[in-house]
Amino acid sequence: MPETYNWENGLFLNPPAFPKKSAEYQPLLDSGDLSRLEDLLMEYIDTVPQDIACFLPAYRAFIRKQDYGRACALLGLHVESLKARHDLASELFLLHEMLGLWKGCQYARDLLLGHLRTMYADSPNFKHYAQHFQVMDEAAGLDTFRQLELWLRYDEGRVVYMPSKGVARIREANPKLGVVRMVLKNGEQISFRIEEAERLAQSLANSHFLARTVIDIDVLSQTAFNDPGELLRQFFASVRREVTLSELREMLSGIVPDDQWSAWWARARKDSRLIVGSGTKPKLNWNDSVSEGSAGLMAAFSAASIRDKLDMLKKHAMRSETLALEMAQALAKEASVTLQSDPSLALEIALTIADLSPCSGMAMFFTADELLSRTDAEAIIAGIKDRVVRRKAVQIVARTRDDWPIIFSSLLKVESDAPLFKLMYESLRDTGRNDVLVPEVEHVFSDPSGNPRFYVWLCKEMSNRPELHRHANWGFLRSLLGVIENKAFKAHHSALRKLFDPGGAVDRAMETLDAATGRSLLDVLSRVRELEDYRKESVRLKLFSLFPELNENRPTFLFVTKESLDKKRREYEKLVRDDIPRNSREIQRTREYGDLRENFEYHEARRQQELLSSRAKTLHDELVAARAIEPGTVDMSKISIGTRIRLQPDAGAGEPVTLTILGPWDSDPARNILSYTSAAAEALLNTAKGSTVMFNGVRWVVDAIDIWES
Repeated sequence: MPETYNWENGLFLNPPAFPKKSAEYQPLLDSGDLSRLEDLLMEYIDTVPQDIACFLPAYRAFIRKQDYGRACALLGLHVESLKARHDLASELFLLHEMLGLWKGCQYARDLLLGHLRTMYADSPNFKHYAQHFQVMDEAAGLDTFRQLELWLRYDEGRVVYMPSKGVARIREANPKLGVVRMVLKNGEQISFRIEEAERLAQSLANSHFLARTVIDIDVLSQTAFNDPGELLRQFFASVRREVTLSELREMLSGIVPDDQWSAWWARARKDSRLIVGSGTKPKLNWNDSVSEGSAGLMAAFSAASIRDKLDMLKKHAMRSETLALEMAQALAKEASVTLQSDPSLALEIALTIADLSPCSGMAMFFTADELLSRTDAEAIIAGIKDRVVRRKAVQIVARTRDDWPIIFSSLLKVESDAPLFKLMYESLRDTGRNDVLVPEVEHVFSDPSGNPRFYVWLCKEMSNRPELHRHANWGFLRSLLGVIENKAFKAHHSALRKLFDPGGAVDRAMETLDAATGRSLLDVLSRVRELEDYRKESVRLKLFSLFPELNENRPTFLFVTKESLDKKRREYEKLVRDDIPRNSREIQRTREYGDLRENFEYHEARRQQELLSSRAKTLHDELVAARAIEPGTVDMSKISIGTRIRLQPDAGAGEPVTLTILGPWDSDPARNILSYTSAAAEALLNTAKGSTVMFNGVRWVVDAIDIWES
């Protein structure tokens, strides 16, 4: 595709809007003197052919008077003049406007179709689409050309980008159905109506960086390894906008492996041309000039708030030692000013500067140890925004103060970071300070609302920490179900729900129940609205396995081998733990596509949810009734479930037959494994050795009865 074409705007999708202007030759138009008007237009074609708005009133007049010969002759000269000037943008706009004024202009139609053919030369279905939309028909106007171009942009093989999904490749495009189907890198397939595709999936030129992640990924991967800065330069040259770090990582997936991202980003961010903004979700941009980049950063730094300045220092310290020192010195001065009004911020600045190698030796007006020796040390630490810096402050307190356990106890009440909970909890436990730790833990379990973040952390740790096992009981379960219904814990509901997954804290607590408390749990569980049905079913299944008598409507037992029982359990757990939650997220995602009446993806996700839920319900009911056949309990005095038998022909002629009687999940007639529920097996059950039986219409003698071999 020639570089002169603008892929983002296309030829018909987003045509430029030229300003309308009054015709200077209006008197000639009013008089109808077209010959003099033609002479004037010839002069304009030689001098200002790019001023398309100037020509349009004249072309419109010629067409109204049906003077098509004069209009076409002037148009041909006009186009040739623009071609001589290599002004493709003006040529395309002129042709676009002329086809809008005059559908029968075959000259404009032919040239525009030629430009489309050149721009989309790699489209495998160009001829097919042109015929389908009948663009050469005189009745075909700009809307027809726009439809043609839209399908060319989503033709088979084209690469597209979706912000929530990443890059994909068009696998099938069907204008008769109005549907395009695309495949993501992970193999997932998505179908869109063409209007949805235009709105949700950005079509990419083959030269676009993101298209190259599919077409030319090996070259990009090599560039990423050898020169991270060059990869970023190519990336921003195509994207041409600011992006967040998470967007960048998503767009570079497949080029920079996940396990190498941190190391790669540490190298890439050192490039002085990369501009990283401030804030919690800073935007990334690119400036090809190193000096302009540094100057721009310092200008932005000077105008930023003190916290944003601190953020910029952390992001850009490794770009340039001079830049880092300049920023650090400015921040050190601000820290001394804010020392009294905001000691937390002053401490955060001091610890940040001390940890950056270009600035580590820089003198400050105070030390971190001095600040943390104050009586309000816990309040100072709690006010630090950066959790990494907060951790350093906690470590200093543990090293320099004898009363650190008391400070830790206070901090546990206000902390939100899991690694810091772990640090303080284990410091208290491992130094034998249970006199401080245990009362804090007891208080949190008795009143979760007083310290919700620590409560959630303790619940998540309960299964893995023996000292917390004693809290896994009926009281904990009752409290947890109440907490999940508490709106004050809404921000923690996702983490709390995961406690109900197999192997979590709820599993451990259920093992301490008796039948009475198990029945109480079933009763409370039925009234909880904030827990998903599939997780409730998982808890019920566990309870029924512990206390079969709780399942009042339990069906007749279903006897199966342990192997098939384990297989069914794995299938059920995959459904409730992975497949159903993933499909629920897909329903939520596809709801965002718009009108649900025509949203194919949404309806397909809902249909899939019904199938998954139905399968999960069937498996649940079967698992509740299922019992593993125990070899040690098999009765070999007669043909029974779990036996392998040998039958000899009653007439004495012919080969013996060996049969195995197992459950319906293990049935395999091709291998002579029969389900005890089948008619053939039912006719054999309870028959003793030496008895005569009928099998497949033949009379046999039961020669041997043994336990089956798994």
